[in-house]
Parts: sequence; C-alpha cells; structure tokens
Amino acid sequence: MVLRKVCKETIGEAFKRLKKYSPDGYMLICSSSKYRIPFNKEGFMISFMYLKKAFLKQDCDSKRQEKTLKDLQDRYLVEESIENNHKVFGQHNLIRSVALKCNKQLKEELKSKYNLN
Repeated sequence: MVLRKVCKETIGEAFKRLKKYSPDGYMLICSSSKYRIPFNKEGFMISFMYLKKAFLKQDCDSKRQEKTLKDLQDRYLVEESIENNHKVFGQHNLIRSVALKCNKQLKEELKSKYNLN
C-alpha cells in the first residue's frame, strides 16, 4: 500500500514535468487514459486529436503525433505491444490511474480557459 502511494506520487511528479515540457505528450497521456485495453495508434490518438481540434483549434500532423508518442514511450508512460500481428499502445494501470485524474483536471482547465461549458 505504501509502495503504491509512493509510485503514484512519483508518477504524478513525472506528469507535472510532462505538462511543462511536453504539453502535447501530457494531453495525449491524459486523453488516452480512458482506454482500458491497448489500441492501434490511430485509436490511441483519437481523443488527443479531438482535444487539439475542439479546444485549441489545431490539427496535429502525423510527424507531430509520432514525436508525441515517442516522447511518452521514452518516458515509459506508454507501453507498446504486438497483438494479432499489429502494434498496439496502452498504459500500465498505475499510470492510467494518475492519468485519469489528470484528464479530468485538463478538461476543466481547457473549458475554463476557452470559456466553454
């Protein structure tokens, strides 16, 4: 129990750094936390792309998507595996639990920043 709490705090600190130094990475890890099972890259990116378009009025080209995903993989926040001969991406449950909380906060921040209800 204590170890789990320490791990969550450490992951929380990593998320704070991610938010500061890689806003797209933070947005991707948060938005993809709603998926319990691994998805192909397109499925993994769909919520991220929605947030970018709906709130920031920005498109995100494939190069930027690749860079963002690679950044998360380099930080060990996203797991890559092969299922049925296809590459899929997901999150460890501990990372996902922190990301779910951050996702809620992110959406509230974006709503208030862009005056949306």
